[in-house]
Amino acid sequence: MSTEDCSNPRNLPKAFALAGILLGCLVLLVYWLDFKLNLFNLPTAGSSPSKNHSTPWAYEIFHELIFILCPGQLLHLFTIGLGDTVSWLVWCLGALLNGPIYYVVGLLVSNIRASMRSRA
Repeated sequence: MSTEDCSNPRNLPKAFALAGILLGCLVLLVYWLDFKLNLFNLPTAGSSPSKNHSTPWAYEIFHELIFILCPGQLLHLFTIGLGDTVSWLVWCLGALLNGPIYYVVGLLVSNIRASMRSRA
């Protein structure tokens, strides 16, 4: 999508929606890789944590930003304890729900840009 396409007020919300879905999928991918490969070297159920173990700062930041950047992932809170399959399905649904949420944000940004242009 070129910059000329984004200048059209109708295309900006679509670009935001696509970015929201891609961001949700990226978060889902990072969580899946962390689940399978233990990317942050956290202690597992089979190993006991050392006394001086602390959670890596990258994991802390990622964990704090997930619900801000991907509000659709809040659905995951309702599936705690229902099993891995249901959990992953709801995570995928949450990633797709980011599209409409980010579309609304794109509409707001587009309207603000249009109002600022009309004033100038």
